Amino acid sequence: MKKLKRMAVVLAAAMSLLVTGCAQEFDAKGYVQGDLDAVLKGEISEDYLKLVDSTEEEILAENEKLMDENMAVFEDLGLSDEMVEKYRGYMTELMKKCKYTVGEAVKTDEGYTVTVTVEPILFGDALEGALTSAETDLINWITEVAASEEVPTEEEILEKTYDILYTYLNDGLDEIGYGEGVAYDLHVVKDDNNMYTVVEDDVLALGEGIIDPGQMQ
Repeated sequence: MKKLKRMAVVLAAAMSLLVTGCAQEFDAKGYVQGDLDAVLKGEISEDYLKLVDSTEEEILAENEKLMDENMAVFEDLGLSDEMVEKYRGYMTELMKKCKYTVGEAVKTDEGYTVTVTVEPILFGDALEGALTSAETDLINWITEVAASEEVPTEEEILEKTYDILYTYLNDGLDEIGYGEGVAYDLHVVKDDNNMYTVVEDDVLALGEGIIDPGQMQ
């Protein structure tokens, strides 16, 4: 269960900006907005594609690769392919719930600074409530199985546990809460190939702030 509690943090921290922007008359705000929308929400605009000189297929492929890497957490637990897909769908929808506001780009000597204000998803609160409810249902299930004189395997118990937990997490998506807004300065600078990109430490800081794990990490 510890790995599941850290899942949202892992996904957010692993998030990296997909591609770099062409260094001409550069729309740094549009670049940051487009990157966040693409990575977190799967929303890819034509303007963004022009900024990064890429195709929708390439960006979606990068999104799938990132999600594959994070789904390994569930695969390592020994869950069925069907259950892994359920959590894949949940994490995809959770990312779409992210709230952020991209400010205007400010020109600097190194490039641009773009401030992004994030209202972190209170995932820790949602998970704590889901775990409490899931525990009750799991106990009831084990009691029913015991009454039928069947002995579930460890794999069956694990699968049932995550199935029950998924139901509560997924049902609570529309009611998930948010914390107070926190501002992050993203520094958009040219790399060695004269292409614009965001400083990696800034990306990681923002990624870690997207979701609040509460006391569950």
